[in-house]
Amino acid sequence: MSKGSLDELIASIMSVSRMLRTRILRQERFSMCSMLQLQVLRFVAEAEHVTMTNLARVFGIRSSSATVMVDRLAKAKLLQRRVNTQDGRVVYLQITPKGKRSLAVGQRYVVQQMRSILAHLNANERQAFSSIMKKISHAYATS
Repeated sequence: MSKGSLDELIASIMSVSRMLRTRILRQERFSMCSMLQLQVLRFVAEAEHVTMTNLARVFGIRSSSATVMVDRLAKAKLLQRRVNTQDGRVVYLQITPKGKRSLAVGQRYVVQQMRSILAHLNANERQAFSSIMKKISHAYATS
C-alpha cells in the first residue's frame, strides 16, 4: 500500500472514530457517564482486583486523572473503593448495583447506535469489516 493510500486509510479511521464518538455523546441520554467512564465501569465489572494503577495503565491515563474519574464515579455511587483485607495499602475498585444498572443501560444504547450505523453495510461488507477488526485487534494484542 502506498504512503498516500495508508495516510487516507488512517484519516478515514480517525474520521469515523470521531463521528461515532460524537454521535453517541451527542445523544448520551443513557446516563451521566461519558464514554470513557462507561468503559471504566465495564472494565471494573469484568476484571478482578482492579486498582487505580491498573486503571491508569489500561486506559493510558495518568494516575491523577484516574483518581479524578473514580472520585466522580464513586460520588455518583457507580463505583466504590474496597480496601484489601490482607494489605490495607491496596484499594480495589468495585462496581455498585447502581453502576451495573447504568452500565447495562449504557451498553444497550451504544449497541443500538452501532447497529444503526452498521446497518448501512451489506452482509458481505459486515463480514469483511468484522474480519479486518479481528485482525487489527489480534495484531494490537500481540505487539
